[in-house]
Amino acid sequence: MAPSKWPWGETEVVATDLLRSRVHFNEFAVSDVTAKHYRSLESVMRGFGHEWIDVLKVDLKGSEFATLLAIIADHTHELPLPFGQLILTVNIGASEDLKTVAQFSEWFTRLECAGLRPYYFEVSMMDVNNRRGEPGVAYWSFMNIRGTHALVDDSLPEYP
Repeated sequence: MAPSKWPWGETEVVATDLLRSRVHFNEFAVSDVTAKHYRSLESVMRGFGHEWIDVLKVDLKGSEFATLLAIIADHTHELPLPFGQLILTVNIGASEDLKTVAQFSEWFTRLECAGLRPYYFEVSMMDVNNRRGEPGVAYWSFMNIRGTHALVDDSLPEYP
């Protein structure tokens, strides 16, 4: 099967056969428990027999806040979250439960208490440049500082 073409490049994640078995891309609807078709991150991982995700990219169009809180609530405080890095697309103003600075602060504090530390932030200027409107999307990247994984532990073996 040929990779899809996008304006910014190929969607083929890995070009070498050596690493192809270690890199996978799947689209799933992971949501909070109030959704009609609720699937937790844990249930999706169990279905594939996985215990760990190196990079989790989340774009939930307004449900990112409730869904991330559900992912955090699914885990006991003794165990780290099951991913090393979180790449999050936040759709500004799309969530009814996060309209104030105080609500955002509480949500962000919960992420930090779960071991997620922000290391990158960018406001998308697409709406500003194309529609002459307010910015509608922000991108956040978080590193999970808990657990033993390649981002926080130099003693792990090198992989080809």
